[in-house]
Amino acid sequence: MMNSSERVFFETLRRAIGDKYDIYPQVNLDKIFKIKYLGNRFAFKSAKWAIDRRSVDYLLVEKETQSPKVAIELDGSSHERRDRIERDEKVGSIFDYNGIPLVRFNVGDSFNESELRAKFERYF
Repeated sequence: MMNSSERVFFETLRRAIGDKYDIYPQVNLDKIFKIKYLGNRFAFKSAKWAIDRRSVDYLLVEKETQSPKVAIELDGSSHERRDRIERDEKVGSIFDYNGIPLVRFNVGDSFNESELRAKFERYF
């Protein structure tokens, strides 16, 4: 369930990116990334734990191929806590490793369609 600021961001983003991409809210990382079992049970469990129960606020997916293009996080005041900072760093490194951009926004910022379009142009 989106709160009001997430909903406003979602609607503005939807208008900004057009109809070439689907926007999925609150996507668990295990739906984006698959972990291979290579015979090392400990490494497998550790890797699975790294993505288990973690999510991003939005995932932009190319409609035609259904491939993830950009992940988006909206950072509120909770992202200033030490545990959230560590979580955000881990999530960021997972996206970096897999070559998918993770774009962060502050919840309090206001954005219009043209600003968002310009921000995402480099990824499309």
